[in-house]
Amino acid sequence: MCKSKFLFFVLFILTVLTTLAQTKELPRYSFINYQENKIEYYGKANSYFERFYKKFQSPIKKGKGQVRILHLGDSHLQADFFTGRTRANFQTILPGLQGSRGMICPYKKGCPDSYKITYGPQWQHHNILSKDFNHNTIFANTISTTDSVANIEIEINFRNPIKYDFNRVRVYHSPLQDRDNISIENHNYSKRYDERGYTIFELNKHTDKINITINKTTTDTLYVYGFYFDNGDAGVVYNATGVNSAEARNYERIFQNQILGSLNLDLIIISLGTNDCYEQSGVETFGNNMTKLINSIREQLPEVPILLTTPSDCWYKRKYINNRMLQARNIINEIAKQTNCAVWDWYEIMGGEGVSTKWQQQKLMQADKVHLTVNGYYLQGDMLYNALWEEIEKTIFSE
Repeated sequence: MCKSKFLFFVLFILTVLTTLAQTKELPRYSFINYQENKIEYYGKANSYFERFYKKFQSPIKKGKGQVRILHLGDSHLQADFFTGRTRANFQTILPGLQGSRGMICPYKKGCPDSYKITYGPQWQHHNILSKDFNHNTIFANTISTTDSVANIEIEINFRNPIKYDFNRVRVYHSPLQDRDNISIENHNYSKRYDERGYTIFELNKHTDKINITINKTTTDTLYVYGFYFDNGDAGVVYNATGVNSAEARNYERIFQNQILGSLNLDLIIISLGTNDCYEQSGVETFGNNMTKLINSIREQLPEVPILLTTPSDCWYKRKYINNRMLQARNIINEIAKQTNCAVWDWYEIMGGEGVSTKWQQQKLMQADKVHLTVNGYYLQGDMLYNALWEEIEKTIFSE
């Protein structure tokens, strides 16, 4: 390397180091175990995660490439405050590394605040808690129609702290019949159908809002599972999906399909356990259901690291502390050891058994002493980001 190129490289690295977002400054509470905010690795998990952390070298040091994460869970994720905060942190690591919005689900109620999806009464909503939910999809919410014409309008910058645009859209759907058509109004585009179960639209210009029209020639039911928005920009794509009352056994069904690979994931985060173990009867089956879910993912993505998070301390029907969350936490740690996963022990980090009362007193937890407030979820998102970023930083700048 010539002297001028070497100096340029050194200056570039110094610029990265001085402008790179560091760990987020956190408010201090005596009941939070800040020293426990770390990732614990079990079995082969360390080698899986090392590859994941090294994926950040290209976008951060070269400004190229995307790192793709999928975070799935229950009501703690559905509103997207926790995951939205983590997403925003990752997408502001360095100017120019915003990445894409990624996947969104067609919720009917409780749609995340960061995007807006509108569809009429001709669409029926389903999610993974529905008894008849058995589709070839990676999405926890779907919609279906039998009408000849149906529309879906999506705005991805609705109250979103990160402003996105996109020029590529994937619409995941059930097989089309002859002469059925999916189109995007007021845009010029090319499109092609992928045999894994989606249509890709390449738009001629960037936008942040589209109106999708479905034209059907039969009364057969057409399912639209979800959408993926991409712009090709370097950075982190933080996909998230959550369903109120969801348990591991509900997700296990939808991961028994072959289109999970279409997301090209580098990390999967699973945040479950609250609903599974809320009642004592669920404790007995939780470990088996979580193991099945992990195995379903590993059958398709054997090399993708999996991070398990433990649930929050909470109360049972506002009557008493639900010590089954401690049982859930212990089960998750044992599962990680058996399945080569890593653990982010949120239960211990937030303060352990009984700490939910203090969180509620500080307005970090809602009055139900189960769900956090917006500020509580923001704090949780900052702490997850910090735990991961410290590992990423150690890896990419140690070489």
